[in-house]
Amino acid sequence: MKKVFFVLCIVAVMALSFATGAKADTILFPYINENPGNVSTIISVINGTSCIGGSGASCTGGSVVGALHYRYITKPISGAADPTSELADALTRCSETNFCRPTTYNDVVSFDASGNVNGGNALFNDPTVYGGSFVDTLTPKPRRGYLLVTHATAVCGDITETNNISPNAELDGEATLIDIVNGEAWGYKAVLNQEPGSYDNFVFVNTDDVLVQNGLSFYENTVIYPPATFSQRYFVTPTQYDAEVLGGGTVSSDDMSDVNLQKRTRIGLMGWGPSEGQLGIFNRNEQFQSSGRLVHVQCVAGISLATLIDTNGIAFINTTGGWATVNLEEPLPLFIPPSNLEVGIPGDFYNAFVFDLKFGRASDLIGGPATGLTNDAKLIRTRFIGTDRIRS
Repeated sequence: MKKVFFVLCIVAVMALSFATGAKADTILFPYINENPGNVSTIISVINGTSCIGGSGASCTGGSVVGALHYRYITKPISGAADPTSELADALTRCSETNFCRPTTYNDVVSFDASGNVNGGNALFNDPTVYGGSFVDTLTPKPRRGYLLVTHATAVCGDITETNNISPNAELDGEATLIDIVNGEAWGYKAVLNQEPGSYDNFVFVNTDDVLVQNGLSFYENTVIYPPATFSQRYFVTPTQYDAEVLGGGTVSSDDMSDVNLQKRTRIGLMGWGPSEGQLGIFNRNEQFQSSGRLVHVQCVAGISLATLIDTNGIAFINTTGGWATVNLEEPLPLFIPPSNLEVGIPGDFYNAFVFDLKFGRASDLIGGPATGLTNDAKLIRTRFIGTDRIRS
């Protein structure tokens, strides 16, 4: 019980800030963690519309928004941080559970996807009767994955684009991930779906927040803290499936709600300058050490530094840390159901959302008597500021 009150206190004092005027049918929370008793993911969603594709108080010619459709796409994880376990977890497939909960114009709802706080029901004395909790019911736990939230009718029919014209459909949100045992927290804004037109409601492959495959820009870097005193992990959610199949033809999907064709990519830490494109890391003396592997990810993954670089690489930066460029490459064919007909991987859009999480004792970072822990995450994304800085 004390844990629950502790989490509520942390969340209550964290300032919530939301952008206004965002236009989207669907928002994506690219990383959630469901670990009862250990980690909570506090989700907040704001609905800014009551009618899509219509006009007037009765929404003439359109669809009345009466609910939000929640789609959890998650996988069980071992919880171990060793390379063998993480490599296996990274290729495990996700499963889906989904449900609708009522909404109204200008409503905000917050809940714990893990169910640690208030059983996953709406938080902060919310007076709305939602008719159920917001917890992902899939087991076993712990799980990691992502969450899609879509405007829907009162009978849970998705409301998406009308006549290929994006509606004025305000939907926004944010997530806060809390280590309820150690009192650490980090968070991010929900991602808006792609610009309207030819793109589907659930497509996020080219949003402003993705890391682009083969970009290898100088501005796609990760600062590495000393592994001797800090832990570092990268959370990866791919956005594209594309495969050549036996007998000819290509099967592809950039629909993040499609669990049959699960999105894939490979991630690695690489050098820059003369070492561009080589797996490895720099230390704080400007020296480069070749090291590491590309990690193949399906659906979602949490990848520790020791899984991305080998023991020699860890020793090279163990007490100093360093830096590297984060890069994505095309995935490999998978010969497991339902992808057992894959014979090749075409294309170059295996983008992903990549969060860089650093955590450790505050006293190791700032010195002195600090007893708490640091827990800081940043989004590694591609910033297009000049074609000369993107590898062709």
